[in-house]
Amino acid sequence: MLRRTLLLICCTFSLFSLAAQEKIHELEEVTISDRSLAQIIKKVYSQLNRKIKAQSYPYPNFYGNARYEKIVESKGKAIQFDRDYGLFLTTGNVKHAEWDIQYAFNFYPVYSAYSFRLSNSGKDTLKFHYLTGGANYNKNFNSNSRKIFTAMRALTLYGPLFTSPSYYTYKLIDNSNNTYTIAFSPKKKYYLKKIRTLAYGTLQIDKQDLHLKSMQLEDFTYHHHSLVRKFNNHAQSPFSSRMNVRFSYEGENCYIHTCYLETHWEYPKNELYKAIEVASRPYPDRNKIVEKEAWQVENIDSFPHESDEIFRKSTIVVYGSYAEEVFKTPSLLTAAPQAIQDLNQYMDIEKQYRLFNYPGIWNDHTFDERVPYQAHLQRVPFTRILIQKLFKEPIQNHEIY
Repeated sequence: MLRRTLLLICCTFSLFSLAAQEKIHELEEVTISDRSLAQIIKKVYSQLNRKIKAQSYPYPNFYGNARYEKIVESKGKAIQFDRDYGLFLTTGNVKHAEWDIQYAFNFYPVYSAYSFRLSNSGKDTLKFHYLTGGANYNKNFNSNSRKIFTAMRALTLYGPLFTSPSYYTYKLIDNSNNTYTIAFSPKKKYYLKKIRTLAYGTLQIDKQDLHLKSMQLEDFTYHHHSLVRKFNNHAQSPFSSRMNVRFSYEGENCYIHTCYLETHWEYPKNELYKAIEVASRPYPDRNKIVEKEAWQVENIDSFPHESDEIFRKSTIVVYGSYAEEVFKTPSLLTAAPQAIQDLNQYMDIEKQYRLFNYPGIWNDHTFDERVPYQAHLQRVPFTRILIQKLFKEPIQNHEIY
């Protein structure tokens, strides 16, 4: 009896010791120097949550030069490669309202290098550059679609650190090189109730100033971000996305400096997803469509508000001219060399650039059938004024058409 009692006491003490060690280990994981992980998250969130005051009309607060690129692949082979260099205007990270109507992000390409829009087989060009509004959702497409701007906005509204810390789980995974590396995942019970994105990945925070440096989203579901009514969150999204982001600061305002977005179309579109995003080619799941997009800001300044009414009268439907010297810089996309090799099989890529792109701020390729042609033309002069006033021209003595 005495022997059993001693054994029981020993076992209990051993279990208590193991539990205590485990508890200490957990504390060590979340305590960094004189700050806890919770304190770090709270501090960074408080910095990022300083939303810019919205205006009655979404006039821009910032502008600058930027680059945008896009590659479309079908069954592993490139069928489109676009490069733009131009002027962007944005309100910045204003608070979300219904349909996000008080937020604005406009990009005006001044220079463009576009390949032909090849069919899924890569053996011919598309007869039309887009087909939207049809009853067959999987047949609808838009070769000019750009998902990266929607994804960036969704991230700064509902992504980790941009919304309440209680909506995500955070775990410190590295504490070296003057950087905190933290893994994050969403708490699904808040999806569509408090947050309209699902983001899984890692992020990096600078130890000195606690500025957000970068983020890697291995899985990012974002297409509900601007909708008013709720959708069934059990419906299968027709595509998956991953995104890498680097951040910079202008004063106290954090903005996305570079971004890479990769979209894989995996399933047919269904009733719930018919109007949220459109693929760059018809029947995207069947043709294994992959869209790779990149964005890079070169400079950023405060928008001169004496130009507000010029902005209001301008059109975003603009088209850049091709200038070889502008596109001698390396591509933002690592897949570019292979894409050029694939597209060269149809026609030399430089020849495609010159045939597809020609001088002029207006071009048939970007005509939007939902807005009357004359309405666009009446707005073009105001867009030209904005570009002449704000765009930092990389080519001396170049005329803006």
